Amino acid sequence: MKHLLPLIFSLVTLQAFAHEGVDLGPNGGRLLVIDKKASLKGEVRVKGDQFHLTLLDSQQKALPVTAQTLTAHSRGSIVTSTKLTVVKTSHGFTFPLVRSGAWIVMQYRAAAESKPITIRFPYDTSTCSGCQKAEWLCGCR
Repeated sequence: MKHLLPLIFSLVTLQAFAHEGVDLGPNGGRLLVIDKKASLKGEVRVKGDQFHLTLLDSQQKALPVTAQTLTAHSRGSIVTSTKLTVVKTSHGFTFPLVRSGAWIVMQYRAAAESKPITIRFPYDTSTCSGCQKAEWLCGCR
């Protein structure tokens, strides 16, 4: 019995960190749920040395950016965080590419006075053995 409990805990913990695929958007980028109530999603893609976040409606059509704001940070660990310069575009936002292995943490606001919504995703550029895509875009399940 004393060996069974650690085994069960180990199996549950491993399941939490198991390889799980991500949803891809209409342009092949990673799809992030921003607001479930409003059916608002974002598609993150890499073009050159920039991340591009496009806001999408429930039919995955690009939405115009008007009063929305976004802040972004790169997290290498719990204690290190680097603020990224975000530029607003007509259908989304751009910010600089970060090193592989970092987490991107964004705060989206529908308007300046609205409550921020936090979005996180890991940026891992290593290649998936199953689909041969970068891990952060891997659709394997």
